[in-house]
Amino acid sequence: MFNSFIREQFKDHKDLKILFRSKNQKIWDQFLEKIKDAHFYHFSQELNYQSLYQIELGFEDQDLSFIILNNNEIISLFGLSILRKKDSYFLGCNGRPVLSPIFRKQCSIQMESLISEICFDICEKIARKLHIKKWYSNFFLFSQKENSEWIKICKKKNCNIFKTEEGFIKLTNKKMVDKKYLKKIKEDHWEIKKFLSINKEDWNLFKNLHLKVSGKKTRSDKTWESQFEDLNNNRAFAIFLYDKNKKGSLVGGNIYRIEKNISIYAVGVNDRSYFPKSMSIYSFYHGIIEMLNKNIKWVSLGDIPSERDFNNPTSKEISIGEFKRKLSTDIFEKFTIERRNLI
Repeated sequence: MFNSFIREQFKDHKDLKILFRSKNQKIWDQFLEKIKDAHFYHFSQELNYQSLYQIELGFEDQDLSFIILNNNEIISLFGLSILRKKDSYFLGCNGRPVLSPIFRKQCSIQMESLISEICFDICEKIARKLHIKKWYSNFFLFSQKENSEWIKICKKKNCNIFKTEEGFIKLTNKKMVDKKYLKKIKEDHWEIKKFLSINKEDWNLFKNLHLKVSGKKTRSDKTWESQFEDLNNNRAFAIFLYDKNKKGSLVGGNIYRIEKNISIYAVGVNDRSYFPKSMSIYSFYHGIIEMLNKNIKWVSLGDIPSERDFNNPTSKEISIGEFKRKLSTDIFEKFTIERRNLI
């Protein structure tokens, strides 16, 4: 619907051309692998998963993310999609806010400014055409500079800019990991099993434990199947816990998705009858050891909500955030930019 429109916005700049991510995912990810510390949210693995999740919620998701080339050399990526449910539209990136443009290090300020202006203008025009009253974009100080041209444009356009925090663990060596996490482990009656790939039998045991602990089915089989495929295609690994005193029955586990030098906690579950035993930190510790083996540099723990945040997090979300803060070695700001359109 909007692919031709987006191409049209670059017609006055003969040296620039675009490729849409939907048909060029390998090229998209290859560019990210050259970025020093690309955020996990930019990688196709995560974008595809979030798109699948939104579709299962009943949305149509038109992926408009594109790659920008200057004289046939990739210089930037822009994450953009349109969600639709009945007659309502939402501008973002596969269910999350628009991903602000990410640039190669050698890109000039002038070129960065030009591309940022075009990308912002594309969002504005789409929002007006679809009668979208407001849209959001995310900007991550983990991988982007605060004085970027995107931020300058947003300020010039009088956008609201909200600051929140994200937690990360910077992995250096096993000694550092042992010092920070091993002392928190009080029990040792768990048996650990690491899965770099997994069969259906073990996978279904984990799914069923998740269902038992949650008390309901929290998402569809398609998203579970997506993570199963990640585990069997070197895009994820799992750490499962078994109780030595109960003939090795599965009592917990975590799945971590990986890209280049960053990993993200994807899903986890622990049998609550064992609380307050240190199950989660025990499996987490062994997950980090595996990341060191894979030369992973960063672990993304996600948002760390606080009472002052613009989106009014719940007390439970704040409590989880405090736990993440204690685990983190580094805290980075995340900007959520709100643009309100006069329709």
